[in-house]
Amino acid sequence: MMQDVSLAQIDTNLLVALDFLLKERSVSRAAERLYVSQPAMSNTLKRLRHLFDDPLLVRVKGGMELTPLAHHIAVPLHQALLHLQAVITKPPTFDPSTAQATFRVAALDYAASVFLPELVEHCAEHAPGIRLTIRPTLPHDCYRALEEGDIDLGIGVFPKPTSNITCELLYQEHFLGLVRDDHPLLDEAITPERYAGYPHGLVSTRGEGEGPVDVALAAAGLHRDITIRVPFFLAVPALLRSSQLVFTLPSQLASWMAQHHNLQTFPPPVKLSPFPIELVWHRRLDQEPGNQWLRDRVRSIAKQTLQPATEPM
Repeated sequence: MMQDVSLAQIDTNLLVALDFLLKERSVSRAAERLYVSQPAMSNTLKRLRHLFDDPLLVRVKGGMELTPLAHHIAVPLHQALLHLQAVITKPPTFDPSTAQATFRVAALDYAASVFLPELVEHCAEHAPGIRLTIRPTLPHDCYRALEEGDIDLGIGVFPKPTSNITCELLYQEHFLGLVRDDHPLLDEAITPERYAGYPHGLVSTRGEGEGPVDVALAAAGLHRDITIRVPFFLAVPALLRSSQLVFTLPSQLASWMAQHHNLQTFPPPVKLSPFPIELVWHRRLDQEPGNQWLRDRVRSIAKQTLQPATEPM
């Protein structure tokens, strides 16, 4: 009976030879297929019989027949060798026009709103077999999801990456104020005092805490009243439509909302630092053709429709 043997103890060429022997049921024909001599193949069969503690092939009238053990291992052995061949074969190039693939992208609704329309339009025209699944992964959870293979790409604002994560700057974002188009704040010059005097809304993925506006106002000796916190950006237009609320949002999204929802943007009257919008992926996907294509598409959208990155990462 065959003993348990570690794969590291086996010459894998023996398994390739066994695959041919079981298919051909002939030492001479297997030798021809592998371009070795018949004595060499006979010696290989002898080693295989010792390894498996089984004859594997037995002579019968008219040729050779597989033993029950050989019948049992023939199909899984062949499939395993096909999988092994696929591992060492150079992956095919990625042709988006014919590819059938689903990409999982981590993005909050800000990034999804900015990038998805252009990406979906491009896929519909040039890559009809591509499917996108957007997951609202929080920035601090994104790296774990990339490590575990739950997502393929992340778009947004992220903490300093781990050694296994590639982080690339897409563009520098800044803030714009956003109010309804007849908001009284717009009637006069927008000073820090008038800006802080109206009720504010804050988008916070955790639904708590303060934002950079609060830090900037505090430096000027001012304070704003945050009357509502929401965990997603797309609630903002409805909240602004009939209220005196003021939101301060990333400029790309604020401009889009103003254009589509009859709202008005304005430069905040306090100094707010710009912040990076980044693309992140796991290093194991650096050379993966499909992931490379997806990253190129997102870069193209950022270059063509958004303000470009001004500094390398």
